[in-house]
Amino acid sequence: MQYDALWYGSQFSIGGITINGSTDTNGCDWILTKEDGWFGSPAVKAIRNDKPASRGVFRGVEYRGARVIVLEGTLSAPSVATLQNAIDTLSAVCPDPKSLYPLTVTSANSARYINVALDAPITTTPISWQSVAFSLQLMAPDLRKLDNSLTTLSTGLTTAGTGGVSYPVTYPVNYGTPGSGGSLVVTNTGTADADMTFTLAGALTTPTITRADTGDTLTYNATLSSTDSVVINTNTGAVTQGGINRRALLTANNWFSIPAQSSITIQFRSGSPGDTGTLTVSYRNTWY
Repeated sequence: MQYDALWYGSQFSIGGITINGSTDTNGCDWILTKEDGWFGSPAVKAIRNDKPASRGVFRGVEYRGARVIVLEGTLSAPSVATLQNAIDTLSAVCPDPKSLYPLTVTSANSARYINVALDAPITTTPISWQSVAFSLQLMAPDLRKLDNSLTTLSTGLTTAGTGGVSYPVTYPVNYGTPGSGGSLVVTNTGTADADMTFTLAGALTTPTITRADTGDTLTYNATLSSTDSVVINTNTGAVTQGGINRRALLTANNWFSIPAQSSITIQFRSGSPGDTGTLTVSYRNTWY
């Protein structure tokens, strides 16, 4: 048997079950004996065609595929009845075929999750009256691992500075108060690009969100009142206002994310000087 995941001291939690955790509230112990797929990279979707009259192949774009995670272990319970209840809980993991469920992995220095679906039958094999061996295979269509902690930052629109140096100069010199707002810096410490959710709130006129270093811009072509709110999801491309699809109003849609192990500046602008709305950015550090 392999004990790779035990060496990392990691706990795997899904559907009310924690594997490699403490004895649960029902007196059951879930011990991992083999793990495959979490620590490592998914297979590459290689597209290659032989060169008929030359060496080698024509190479296509080699994206990574889905992440398949296999968890095998043993389940021990204090009684036959408790064991059956625990098997029932295991069998109910990822019950809705149309939904994804978070698999959370907690290690010594991190807590991350990935959204998964069931990828193969859940199996149990009797070991004794009060224990079984189990196998659970999961599939994540988006292979990236997300930080359990959500980072949220907000900014208002740019405000003009006040005051300044007047002449003739008197000492001490008063340089005034500089302007503020209108931009924020987001940092992704992970190894994969991080998606963001933008929330526009309050009075705004055709607001724009721009990545400063590339000029990539998202423009929402509408006027918002003080009670309006618009949510833009850079992962799914969804744009909603009051829960209603408003994707058609995103007239400039140069989508962007936070590059791996990088910081970027995001600029926030509105079309009317009297606007008072805000921009909130939410994201999670993201890893392969």
